[in-house]
Amino acid sequence: MELLIISDCKLKIILSKGDMESYNLTAEALDYSLKNTRQTFDEIFELAKRKTGFEIKKGRLFVQVYPSVDGGCEIYLTRLEEICGLVEDGYASTHVVSVYSSKDIAENSVDRIKHNSSIDRIDLYKDNYNGTYFVTARLKKNTAEDICGYIRAYFFESGANRCMTLKKQSFSKERYEHIKTV
Repeated sequence: MELLIISDCKLKIILSKGDMESYNLTAEALDYSLKNTRQTFDEIFELAKRKTGFEIKKGRLFVQVYPSVDGGCEIYLTRLEEICGLVEDGYASTHVVSVYSSKDIAENSVDRIKHNSSIDRIDLYKDNYNGTYFVTARLKKNTAEDICGYIRAYFFESGANRCMTLKKQSFSKERYEHIKTV
């Protein structure tokens, strides 16, 4: 097993074919809904934490698994509360974050939702590590939860790959390039 800290919020775990065999895993059969897979991942993540100090249990975790040609796999762990957004002194607000595979789809989504009266600000970012695009919609204070759900549903309908609601965010300027504010 090879461990590589990409940033303070992202860790890459490389499992060789031998590692996969010792954990009794195959890339084709990885299914997190299975108890055995969850237990094995918990074991791998705990070992990664001990070796690197990367805090696995700190907030929500986004897990990406990609099979490699040699029979192993690469696992990327990203703490979602830290993936994107603006750090603003004392501003406690809800952000709806959506992830897109192309800039055109993300910009179209921004243009179509920018007039929603519940949204205070919209920002578009590019993730320089993997080429995806993030849209953060900062909602006005005291926005009802059903509005958050509506905006998340809208982002999915507009082509978002993932969408989440966050209260706390930080922004890594070396990783995320701010494209525009609406």
